[in-house]
Amino acid sequence: MPKHYYLIGEVAKMLGIRKHTLRYWEAEFPKLKPKKNNSGKRNYTPEDIETIKHIKHLLHVQNYSIEGARKKMSSHNYEPENEQIEFSIPQSELKTKLTSKIEKIQDIIGLPPQSIQKFEKKKELKAKLHQLRALLSPKEEKQESDPASLNSSSD
Repeated sequence: MPKHYYLIGEVAKMLGIRKHTLRYWEAEFPKLKPKKNNSGKRNYTPEDIETIKHIKHLLHVQNYSIEGARKKMSSHNYEPENEQIEFSIPQSELKTKLTSKIEKIQDIIGLPPQSIQKFEKKKELKAKLHQLRALLSPKEEKQESDPASLNSSSD
């Protein structure tokens, strides 16, 4: 069940935005006014979070300035739900290009397409081998530094 209110730290973590940025946006965007509780902490509603998501989209994806984003949001017919994110290329072409890039990366690092799981197992095995080597290396050093073991091996 979703919460009715979120604290600034929760919102910052949820949306990948720093707390000081959220406080700055409150000053810049009249639509963003979280309520404060008795101790002065900000309580963001789900509607506030949607507004923040939209501000972030306007500023970081559509490259609006603060002033431009503020004007866009304050326009009378503006509805964030109605705005569609436009890609410069069709989605099917985007998927094809991304798949191609992934395959190139796999080729570069020497992985056939279905070997990702095998790769993870190799990493685990290498880590275990490294642990075993670490356990064995002090014993080897002791044997080399022990004169009795050197004499017996030279006979």
